[in-house]
Amino acid sequence: GNILHAFIWTRDNGIKLLKPLRGRVPEHIDSEAYGINEAGQVVGVSCAANQADCRAVIWDHGVYPTDLNDFKGNYSGFLALAKDINNKGEITGRALDPATGSLIAYLAVPATGR
Repeated sequence: GNILHAFIWTRDNGIKLLKPLRGRVPEHIDSEAYGINEAGQVVGVSCAANQADCRAVIWDHGVYPTDLNDFKGNYSGFLALAKDINNKGEITGRALDPATGSLIAYLAVPATGR
């Protein structure tokens, strides 16, 4: 199949590929970007082949993403997709509800005082 990579374009730097997550099993090969804020933070998704193991990610001023599930605290859902980010760093997207198995909307708010 085709491999898809997200990218960011700026006048100063041109096109920069936004790579999928590293070190995952199964290996992630696809990335898609959906939202950006004025600080240049980009959110989207990283997936293994055939859209397996898709995870919500943020590219925070770099070409390699961070899995948003690493920051979800005690939330029991699985963050599958990040669709948008505002200038406060608040992220919206879709999560897998473990109780029902359905996709639900979420709002992730950055922790303060870190």
